[in-house]
Amino acid sequence: MEVMNLAVLLRQGWDEYEVSIDAFAVSDGVEDPEAALRAAVQDFIDSGTEESEDALKHACGDFNWGDAMNCIPDKYFVNRGLTPMQTNQAVTVAVNHDEVLDNTGFNHDDDGDDNDDLFGFGEHSNTGINVQCRKGLLSSSANTNCFI
Repeated sequence: MEVMNLAVLLRQGWDEYEVSIDAFAVSDGVEDPEAALRAAVQDFIDSGTEESEDALKHACGDFNWGDAMNCIPDKYFVNRGLTPMQTNQAVTVAVNHDEVLDNTGFNHDDDGDDNDDLFGFGEHSNTGINVQCRKGLLSSSANTNCFI
């Protein structure tokens, strides 16, 4: 089986529940994927092309990772040994770290109803994270449930 190295860029949004994910296949010669990512961004910034100048102007002096991932053509990453992966090439599965996968032999239902619940959340409840994937974007919001 062929092993593929991946670099995953996690970008936290304005609120703590919004996270964007960008995945890159890492070429064998790349020893430090973070340095390669940063170098690709710097290559774009320093390129002096019309598209880089427009992106920098649009960012009003605050060119950030969100701008970079939305504006930088793939060729800058590929030149640094990183191949951006599209949504149809990677699947993100988000799970709750504390999700009970087997509670056989442990009965914590002591309220007399038919639900196997702890603290009133119910047996299939998670912590209230909604996960949506589109174009490599993972966003979540509190107070809704998602079961993957």
